[in-house]
Amino acid sequence: EKQIGNMRFKKMKKFLASLLVACLMSFNLSPVMALTVGDIKDVSAGYWASTEIVEVVSDDILFTDGTGRFNPESDITRAEFVTALLKVLNNANLPVVPNNNYLDIVPSDPYYNDIMRSDSLDLVHGYPDGNFMPNKAILRSECVAVISHITKDATPSLAILDQFGDTSTIPSWATNQYAKTITYGIYVNHPDELALRPTDKLTRAEAAVLLY
Repeated sequence: EKQIGNMRFKKMKKFLASLLVACLMSFNLSPVMALTVGDIKDVSAGYWASTEIVEVVSDDILFTDGTGRFNPESDITRAEFVTALLKVLNNANLPVVPNNNYLDIVPSDPYYNDIMRSDSLDLVHGYPDGNFMPNKAILRSECVAVISHITKDATPSLAILDQFGDTSTIPSWATNQYAKTITYGIYVNHPDELALRPTDKLTRAEAAVLLY
């Protein structure tokens, strides 16, 4: 009787092992559906930043709205860019050190923690009047300054700016930052490759390219 019981036990173990393998095989044969351009209603396959937009949306760096649109030509705010950049840098869960010196930021704001994280990492700065202006569209020059903070320290030659036709419009405080990001190739200048447009607002499509 004991021997019969052991045989039944072994058969049951074998059956359960087979069932587990079958379940795992079934799971592995059901691939996760990757996001495609067709899943974003307002970004076509021929759009200049379609690849980068699909990637950042797939990785939950930037998001579509409630209707499935990315709104690529819309502006991206300073708070939105900060949050996305922290995700790219794997600092989205960095412990928050409450050292709020901004006049327009309070702990109840949805972006409070990310701005505090960004501040502790010295990524994005506020304005001389003491405000951060989280809902203001980030300018291309401001974005360049942020990107320069995450690259290696370097003393780039300003001569690299001579290839662009509008370098005279670069704010004096951003000249070195532009030279640095262009040296590293981390910039976007669509559709005119010879124009930097530092005083323009950064679009969501441009942000997607930089974050990608």
